[in-house]
Amino acid sequence: MREKLLLKQELYRHEYFLGIASKTPESVVVVPKEKKIPQSVLDASKKSRWVAYARREQYGWCVNFPNEEPSFFFYPFTREEFDGVIKTTLAGLGTDPLVVGKIFGWNVHPAPLTRNAETGSLVTHVRLTTRVKCSLKDADAMVSSSDVNSWPLLTTPTAWRRGDETSVSTQVLQQFDLNSHVLVTNICGQVHFRYVHLDLRWPRENENGIREVLYVAVVGDTEANAQARESRTDVQWARDSGYCIRFTEVNETTIDVTYDRWSQSESENQAQELFVDWAQVVCRWSQRATSFKLIQSG
Repeated sequence: MREKLLLKQELYRHEYFLGIASKTPESVVVVPKEKKIPQSVLDASKKSRWVAYARREQYGWCVNFPNEEPSFFFYPFTREEFDGVIKTTLAGLGTDPLVVGKIFGWNVHPAPLTRNAETGSLVTHVRLTTRVKCSLKDADAMVSSSDVNSWPLLTTPTAWRRGDETSVSTQVLQQFDLNSHVLVTNICGQVHFRYVHLDLRWPRENENGIREVLYVAVVGDTEANAQARESRTDVQWARDSGYCIRFTEVNETTIDVTYDRWSQSESENQAQELFVDWAQVVCRWSQRATSFKLIQSG
């Protein structure tokens, strides 16, 4: 099986480089210098050349970046692979840990640092919960319409500081439906820090028949992509990181919000820095929810 996969990878790479040699309009893609325009993930999907490739059922393609960062070869996820990652992610969230305090009006439910048995990464995880005076419809619309470039980063390099978002580039690679996407995010630096992430919006009724909407974003991988990835000193691939936002309807004007965050970390000190960053994210979210509600009612 492994030999067949490696052979397929070589064949696809061969086809790709043959295409470059032929210099047809579709085979040579010059990615312009990035000028970020606010756009939702649906708008970004419509403009993405990679989504068009996936719709033509291409087996794989070379992904370029806007500012000449190193490219990489990408094999698209199957729907089964996408759903499998999401299912595993949600199953791992568990129930609410004990509340140990509050920050910016949010309850804090921390979990101890753990080590991923497969990857060896240290993983820090926290759950933040609150109740917000906002309808489920408005909260959903606020997140659905948000600029894809403003989404919380799933993880960042150790020395990176918030405020340096100009070094971040996010592109949509696949769209399964209006609620299911695969993206790649690259953070420029002497060593480029990047990850492929699976993003899902899931409106549903929970086990108690109560309406809720989940937003899941998680670093994902496949065997084909892991094996095809070049080992480079100037590129670091992230793993074991993601978030899940859950809006649960209380009544027509109120929702409960659960925000799970987890990320790989180099040390306990970095885990503490991540927590501060995540707390700032929920603080900004609360402010945005208030302004969005005022705009909607204005």
